Amino acid sequence: MSLSNALRRTANKLVKQFGGEITIQSVSLGEYNAMTGTAEETIESNAVSGVFEDVNASEVNDLVRGDDRKLLVAAAELPGAPSLRDKVFVENVTYQIVQIKTIEQANEPIVYQLFLRA
Repeated sequence: MSLSNALRRTANKLVKQFGGEITIQSVSLGEYNAMTGTAEETIESNAVSGVFEDVNASEVNDLVRGDDRKLLVAAAELPGAPSLRDKVFVENVTYQIVQIKTIEQANEPIVYQLFLRA
C-alpha cells in the first residue's frame, strides 16, 4: 500500500466525519455548434462531503476576496478534478469556484481546496 493511497483514504474518512453534505455540479463542454455559436454542456451532479473554512487574510489576492469561503473536498469522492466551470450547492446557496488548490502526494490528489464565491 502506497503512502498516497493511505492519505486518500484517511482524508476521505476525516472529511466525511467532520464535513457536511454538499453537491458539486460538474460542467463539461461538448461539441461546438457553428450554426448557433454555442457549445453544448453536459452537467453531472455529485453529492459529497465537504468541510468549510473562512478565507485567511494571507490568501486574499486578485482572485480570492476576503468574503469568499474555502471548501475542502476529498479527492476520493470525486470522479475527476473539479474545474472553474463547476458549481457548488450548499443549503440552497449556489457558489462559483474562483480558485482550486490541489493537495497531492506523489502526483496523486489527496484533497481539493476550493475557493468559493456566493
